[in-house]
Amino acid sequence: MDAYDEHQDALLLWVVRFQAGTFSCAVEACHVKALHTSIPESQPIEALLGLPPAPSGACRRTLLIGQNTPPYALEVSEPVILESLCVQQLRPLPALITRHTQIRALQGLALDESAAPCLLLDLQALTLHDATHDMPPHLNQIKP
Repeated sequence: MDAYDEHQDALLLWVVRFQAGTFSCAVEACHVKALHTSIPESQPIEALLGLPPAPSGACRRTLLIGQNTPPYALEVSEPVILESLCVQQLRPLPALITRHTQIRALQGLALDESAAPCLLLDLQALTLHDATHDMPPHLNQIKP
């Protein structure tokens, strides 16, 4: 499946939506190789983004992320949903927010009348090498 599909004269972006702390977030689906139950050695997304930790008792899942490199394990909170966003829902960050945000990798917002705004993340903007450096070797060799 391509990240972009044409459907009913609208351009769609396929994303995987999840919770990071108290925020609804999404990444392009083409970067997600697999979804697993929680892997103990996975890196919490909140730590990578600079967000407060997930609420205690949150159900956690592991996304295997990577396109042309060995995947790395990223822990997120449920619900984890594959969905399409119409490009009309996507908004760039206003300049003021861009200058002052402390959420690393934040690239834009998805707005939907029926839900809270979703933070669109570019995981390639993170320094992922540092996050996976101390991971056990078996996590860098997981095949989707």
